[in-house]
Amino acid sequence: MEIIRMKSLFFLGLLTCILWNRSINHETSSVNESKSFDPLELSIKLMIRHRNLNCIQFVKDRTQHTLIYLALLMLTISSDIESNPGPRTPKYPCQVCTRAVTWKDRGVACDDCSKWYHVECLHMSTYMYNALASSSISWQCTACGMPNFSTSLFDSFVINSSSNIFEHLSDSNISLSPGPPAAASSPLKQNNKEPPLNKKLKPKNTKILIINFQSVKNKKAEIGNLIDSSNPNIIIGTETWLRKDICSSEIFPDGFNVYRKDRRDGYGGVLVAVRSDYISEEVNPDNENDTESIFVKISLHHNKSLIVGSMYRPPSSDLAYMEDLKQQVDKLKKKYKGAVFWIGGDINLPDIQWTTQTVDNHHYPTSVNMKFLDLIHDNHLEQIVSFPTRKDRVLDLFLTNRPSLVNRCEPLPGISDHDIVYIDTDITAKINKPTQRKIYLWKKADNTKLEELTRSMNTNFHSIFHPMSPIQEIIRIWNNLPQRAVDSTSLDEFRQEVLACSLR
Repeated sequence: MEIIRMKSLFFLGLLTCILWNRSINHETSSVNESKSFDPLELSIKLMIRHRNLNCIQFVKDRTQHTLIYLALLMLTISSDIESNPGPRTPKYPCQVCTRAVTWKDRGVACDDCSKWYHVECLHMSTYMYNALASSSISWQCTACGMPNFSTSLFDSFVINSSSNIFEHLSDSNISLSPGPPAAASSPLKQNNKEPPLNKKLKPKNTKILIINFQSVKNKKAEIGNLIDSSNPNIIIGTETWLRKDICSSEIFPDGFNVYRKDRRDGYGGVLVAVRSDYISEEVNPDNENDTESIFVKISLHHNKSLIVGSMYRPPSSDLAYMEDLKQQVDKLKKKYKGAVFWIGGDINLPDIQWTTQTVDNHHYPTSVNMKFLDLIHDNHLEQIVSFPTRKDRVLDLFLTNRPSLVNRCEPLPGISDHDIVYIDTDITAKINKPTQRKIYLWKKADNTKLEELTRSMNTNFHSIFHPMSPIQEIIRIWNNLPQRAVDSTSLDEFRQEVLACSLR
């Protein structure tokens, strides 16, 4: 293939020299000669008509003739010319309306065939959509959920004319096990007890989304629909294009702790968003380098940890950038030896063939590709994503040292030109316990005693304070008196509380 390409370039260069000399000779010729039959002009017209390039305006200048001819030759050599390409077929079409399913509208995918549908096309109610999004219930489309009817079901209703309906019963029709009787002297006990409310339910799996945003600022609605639909616990994001003056609360809904590392020029940038009920903290080993990476530690049960990282490698980065990324992962792996590692992001290395873990192309230097493979091998990680995430290339990756804990790894429609990587795992994080607070049952309150305590406020207040008392002290004690009255159990105790407040 390379030899054919070099031959084409050689002949194209030779033809360029010939045509350039010819254009110079024609410029020095007379006007009458220029009006004669010109094979170059005829070939240009034929090529324009053959390639359907009527949009090119034909000119009379000899130099421009040569340039147009060379441009048309280059177009002829290339094999990707489409005179009328038309609309592109969507990657995730709706099976009802055939339009693309994006996160601008609500969508749902079948758990069996992975085909997408618009919620509006299915006429699904909002209550049903929210119930599916907030639970682990699987949803099947009509094609997958319909039972497989066999012909034996319908043949069983056909009466066989050759059979004798008055034939005596054979021994094969007698059941050897008649089953339990319909009624007995000692009926079986039925367990109708409901499970206790404090019974511990099985914790849900942890769901991760790896997203290449390409600007988060203008995609708040898409992010909201994505979170409502997939209900992720952790979001690993790259190319956020955020600045320090933009708050995370302006983009992400409530319920997430967002850890960010923004680039100074307003492009690039990475983030890790974790559910707020998870116990998490940032653990970057070195925050002063220029690599776009951030790492977060999440507490698991039995004093174990989960390290979640987001990394982005710009296409213009060099070998030194990849070495800095490797040093960061090496330091974290040594510091948290028994931890589970999840590292995701857009690494921009399409040259690596992940089935064999070899470098088969030369878009980027081989040293950069090999250094990233060393990062994986030296830290005992494994790359999980096996499907293309941008066109036909695997750019968004997910690395882990516990691949057995990964249940599913599937693509979702993206909010940019990258697909979203959806991962379901068998890990449950430790949840923050809610803060205990006292709740008063007003139905059980002793109103008579409260009235007596409230009446005594006036007498005690005037007996303790005088017109020259500091106003700040009076306001402080007056604000505390209602709460003291509610918490007190007797009138004497209430008077002691008031006296204690006045002495403070």
